[in-house]
Amino acid sequence: MLMRAALLVSLSLLAACATGAVYTQNIRSWVGKSQENLMAVWGEPTKIEDSDGTRTVTYISSRTSDDQPRVTTKPGATPAGPLQCETQFFIENGTVVRFAFDGNDCKTK
Repeated sequence: MLMRAALLVSLSLLAACATGAVYTQNIRSWVGKSQENLMAVWGEPTKIEDSDGTRTVTYISSRTSDDQPRVTTKPGATPAGPLQCETQFFIENGTVVRFAFDGNDCKTK
């Protein structure tokens, strides 16, 4: 039983890493694209901030863990808090120059 639990944890962590890598690749593909193109595909951002010639376009998504089947790392454990992802695109002269993201639900949909 312990081996099975360890295998499930390992597979869950591996899947999370793979999902993060795919999301990173997807977000990285926006570098060099226009803000106009970004917003046409991603929609209206959660917020836009301008500072020192750089515009930060932020998208925040969140949902409860009840929206998806529960995945836990320990028997009897429950996911902590909401699932969310904050993705930021940094734009200079109308072009995405870099990105950042953080959260426990950053994945390509």
